[in-house]
Amino acid sequence: PSLDRVSADARLRLALLLCQQGKSRDADSILAGLGYRARLNDMALTYRNSGASELTAKEENEEAAQQQAQKRVFAMDGAVPSEVLRRLRVALEPPSAPFWAEHLYPEVDFFSYLFDLKSSPTNLVEELILHLKPLVVQRFPEVAQAHSAEWWMHNKGSEQWRGHGLHYDCNEHASTVSTPGNGVAYPAVSAVVYLSEPPPSSGAAGPTLVLDQILGGPAAPEGYLVAPRRGRMLLFDGRLLHGVLPGTACSLDVVDKSGSGDSR
Repeated sequence: PSLDRVSADARLRLALLLCQQGKSRDADSILAGLGYRARLNDMALTYRNSGASELTAKEENEEAAQQQAQKRVFAMDGAVPSEVLRRLRVALEPPSAPFWAEHLYPEVDFFSYLFDLKSSPTNLVEELILHLKPLVVQRFPEVAQAHSAEWWMHNKGSEQWRGHGLHYDCNEHASTVSTPGNGVAYPAVSAVVYLSEPPPSSGAAGPTLVLDQILGGPAAPEGYLVAPRRGRMLLFDGRLLHGVLPGTACSLDVVDKSGSGDSR
């Protein structure tokens, strides 16, 4: 890479570190010099120290339950049966597992499969999808009429602390001007299933962030943080902007040395 590119990357990392340390004014100066016009607010970027509350699998009261139902964002612990979770972890958690090598991951950082929900499962992931569907229908009744489920995997090691960029789940190939709304085809519901969780002190993996923002709409007034927990399932409206926040950069010197990552 060119010296200019290395310099820009170093300044971007420094800005992230400053944001996470609460020094947003210094960070904003660097980001403006790099051409950035907007960023996530301080509470999101300083999630470890800001007092930002995480969306948990336990609805603390009726008001919180109603708010979750209105926003259509839910977290459910224990969603994955313990034996299925064990078998998935054996097959997928090691970075050297054949599944990742056969898909050229992480050089090829995205691949997906489409599962016909009326067909018989041919692998453990498809078995899990059929097991989870009734739980999803409880929160998203329209899923009862779903005909297929698209699934994919990520395995983020401690060296991949940058998180996962904000994005919308959509079918670019099926998106046409005739699609209702803004011409983009979205899933009825998006789900994240966590197969592992990082050591709390590592700072290697940030929480999943779901923003109350749809494509073409105003900037999100609210967002939801969901920490990776083994066996947890996150469900949200498939139109919402989401991603994974960077790990705590200043904690990289205590990153877990075992190589264990975060499989989602």
